[in-house]
Amino acid sequence: MPYFSCEGCDHTIDLAVFDRDTQRGYCPVCEETTLWTIEFEGGGEVSL
Repeated sequence: MPYFSCEGCDHTIDLAVFDRDTQRGYCPVCEETTLWTIEFEGGGEVSL
């Protein structure tokens, strides 16, 4: 199952709270809307 990782702090979120239109999501750790990288369990990542 893929998930998103915050570029600012590596906090991860579920796909459900990610805004695909802006490619951004709110990070509760950074307390701001940031860019995210999609990652897959078991290694590997894809920048959006």
